[in-house]
Amino acid sequence: MPRKKVFDEGEVLDAAMRVFWTEGWHGATVPALRAATGLSSSSLYNAFGDKAGLYHEAMDRYGAVFGARLRESLEDPDIRIALTGFFDRFLDQLEDPQIPPGCMTAQACFDLGGNDAPQVDDARAALERPRAALEARIAKAVEDGALRKGTDAAALADLYVVLLRGAAATHRATGDTRWARNAFRQVMDQLPIP
Repeated sequence: MPRKKVFDEGEVLDAAMRVFWTEGWHGATVPALRAATGLSSSSLYNAFGDKAGLYHEAMDRYGAVFGARLRESLEDPDIRIALTGFFDRFLDQLEDPQIPPGCMTAQACFDLGGNDAPQVDDARAALERPRAALEARIAKAVEDGALRKGTDAAALADLYVVLLRGAAATHRATGDTRWARNAFRQVMDQLPIP
């Protein structure tokens, strides 16, 4: 008969997420994951299958916790306020001293770099979630007439996602969001408003 879990899965995933966020897939060792989570190797493997399973769950947790905050800002009916809120929340997260520097998604992209490991699919999915949310919100603004007719919502969403990853990389390298704030301001000034 399987033993009942005696740990809080959310807390374990938060701890594992921090290790993967700071160390990347390759740098996160099982001993480091055990130390961060307080679980034995057998408990980790019983709960998540293997390191890849734990990584997958940690990436999902990152998207659910941090991505949800960003996507929530896109609900504002004013497209300028929605996008400004999205970018501001992203930068606020970067500046939050309670979480690791940079962005877990950007870390995953840098660390995994196009190889064919299953973890690359997790990184791609993490990139796609905000991109899809941005595209949908931009498309709605075009449809509502808040953005210029003919605006390519997919291309604009791609631009914003690339800008987010550059902001994360710059912040991780410098600890400063000044460059990203200036870039986001320029992008907002170029918003295709009719």
